Amino acid sequence: MNRGAARQPIFYTKHDARQFLALVGEASDRFVIEVHAYCLMTNHYHLLVRCPTGGLSDFMHFVASHYVRYFNSRVGRDGPMFRGRFHAIRLDTSDYIHHVGRYIHRNPIDVRPPVALEEYEWSSFRYYSRDRANPRWLRVDTLLGEHRTRANYRRFVEADAGGVTDKHWDWAVKTAVGELVDDPSLRTNLGRTVAVALLDVVDPLDRPSIERWLDFPTSGARAQALKRMRERRAVSPLIAEVSARAIALAA
Repeated sequence: MNRGAARQPIFYTKHDARQFLALVGEASDRFVIEVHAYCLMTNHYHLLVRCPTGGLSDFMHFVASHYVRYFNSRVGRDGPMFRGRFHAIRLDTSDYIHHVGRYIHRNPIDVRPPVALEEYEWSSFRYYSRDRANPRWLRVDTLLGEHRTRANYRRFVEADAGGVTDKHWDWAVKTAVGELVDDPSLRTNLGRTVAVALLDVVDPLDRPSIERWLDFPTSGARAQALKRMRERRAVSPLIAEVSARAIALAA
């Protein structure tokens, strides 16, 4: 994912969005990248991709650099458009992949005025929810696979609980940090602090799974981590903001 510098819009017109998706398609062919889901929002985008032979950085550089060149030429400006390098998270299980696909397809829930997810024009969900011809570069077989029918997949995405059997705290924290923290130098160190902060604010039923993920060697180490986190949180409202977003993403 990536977003506009200072959270400024990156898609102003339908033609902008079409141009970006055309570049995604061209780059998927050029760098042998499988695209499984996408969603373009006003000031950011999400892509779910698989890289059988590597090449993710080349793929993303091609899309971003060509889009910035197109956009700057269209509006008569120069300079960077995105906040920096794209933010990527490695997905290593099928459940993880389906969870992230659902998250991407639910992004338009916050669009105002509201729009039905399957009617949002700039999300791949419209090709999953209805039997319509998808772009040749978009693969729908992986996410549809275990759901068997489009109707089942639509229910999986649209339902509040989503049918998710486990909460992916690692992904939720990384995504929340990627969404809300613009300074790359803060992201690495902030992730662990936010993860520890969840122990203070999540439902008690979720605490055991977070503790297993954090894997504290001793109860003393856990106590020290909580103490350091609370000290940092007292002077940084960002920790509370990112923690709340992580909880929302894991739900």
